[in-house]
Amino acid sequence: MARIALVHDVAGVAATQAEILVAAGHDVDHIRMPDFGARWGWFAKALTPIVRRLRRGGYDVIHIHWIPRGIVGLLSGRPFWIQAHGSDIHEEINTPGLFRLNRRVLEKARCVFYVTPNLEPFIHRFDAKLCYLPNPIDVRAVADSPRAPRRVQSVVVFMRLDPVKGVDRVFPAVRRLAATLDVTALAWGPLAADFTARYGDV
Repeated sequence: MARIALVHDVAGVAATQAEILVAAGHDVDHIRMPDFGARWGWFAKALTPIVRRLRRGGYDVIHIHWIPRGIVGLLSGRPFWIQAHGSDIHEEINTPGLFRLNRRVLEKARCVFYVTPNLEPFIHRFDAKLCYLPNPIDVRAVADSPRAPRRVQSVVVFMRLDPVKGVDRVFPAVRRLAATLDVTALAWGPLAADFTARYGDV
């Protein structure tokens, strides 16, 4: 049995990981972190108890979600793993020093998890410690949901219209689907205007 700290959460991934690990007999602390605020002084104060807990908690594993949150791993001085979720590595974030922080976190992490295959090119220089770890799926939620209808009349394409999400693979099917179904997509993302022009008539 290992004593594990899961730090922060993204889309409930860490919470689900915690459930899986506890069910396997591990001792897990899920340590939540505040969101970044406009005032760094406040955020730094919020980090202090988390860093202290990581230093004194006697953890076998410290697994941190979202690369910038790896700052607590750096400050703790303890070995840690980091998990990349997407925009924490492939979007340009206009926060002073964040690129440098991310690079430092990736350099110091013992293991770098990434949740989707398209993220690997952004962090390939750390190939020796990369590990593809897809997000867990709570199958109980699927099992408890109402049964799917036997006939489908409407389809909603719920994804950000961004090349990194694979929209060029998904949308060629839209025209075929639209021949027999009502298809709707969200005008959301950097390709929203282009895709509205290309597929708005289907």
